[in-house]
Amino acid sequence: MDAKIAEIRSNDAQLAGLNERYRGEIADLKAKISAAANQPEIARIRADQLKVTEDAFARSQQYEARAAKALERAVEVRNAFLRDKQRQVTAAKDELGGARRKEWEPRVAQILARR
Repeated sequence: MDAKIAEIRSNDAQLAGLNERYRGEIADLKAKISAAANQPEIARIRADQLKVTEDAFARSQQYEARAAKALERAVEVRNAFLRDKQRQVTAAKDELGGARRKEWEPRVAQILARR
């Protein structure tokens, strides 16, 4: 279970890095478009590249949001599993204590009755 959470966390981190790269590329392309204002053909090519990069960035942001939700859900499931496991351990300990108590109560009662 923890390996799956680590995998989801890794995917989330990779998507965050990819989004940062896209942000840098978008800023770079905008600067190149501004610099090529007197060269319309180059500016058009850069504008097309900017549109493709912005579309990829939007998709990547959606993937990152899904990855964040998946990570949150996986952590919730793990925590629920751990709570259930702890509940089972506590119940087993209580049951074991009850069994030991039933074993010793007659002996204690017998010893107290002799006094």
